[in-house]
Amino acid sequence: MHPNRNLLPGDPVQGPSKPGATNFGDKSISKKRKKKHSSNDRNALKNAEHHAATGSDAGEKLALQIANIIWKHNNQAPFDEIVKEYVEGNPQLAWDIKEARRKIHNCITCSRKPFRFRKLPDGMTYSATRV
Repeated sequence: MHPNRNLLPGDPVQGPSKPGATNFGDKSISKKRKKKHSSNDRNALKNAEHHAATGSDAGEKLALQIANIIWKHNNQAPFDEIVKEYVEGNPQLAWDIKEARRKIHNCITCSRKPFRFRKLPDGMTYSATRV
């Protein structure tokens, strides 16, 4: 039994028996912290996917499709309209709108592509220019 278990208010707290010793609770907390920091792998994977998808030929093709959709709307297309028309042209994504939105957002925000997409002052509409 731990010596501090049955302390009453005002009783002195007993420290560790050796200068370098820690109790079991501290070790379990540090293990949890180590596990928590290893989740950076997920962020690295996400970033790698983001750059690979938008810097490749497929990314350039997607950027061209998005630019054409924006230009059809007089160079001012709301994001929801871009997604809607992109899904109409790619029926395999019709059941996964969330994935389509993610792909389009990654393409619009990536800097390595032949088009520059700008968010207009209203915050929901984009314009496109060829770089």
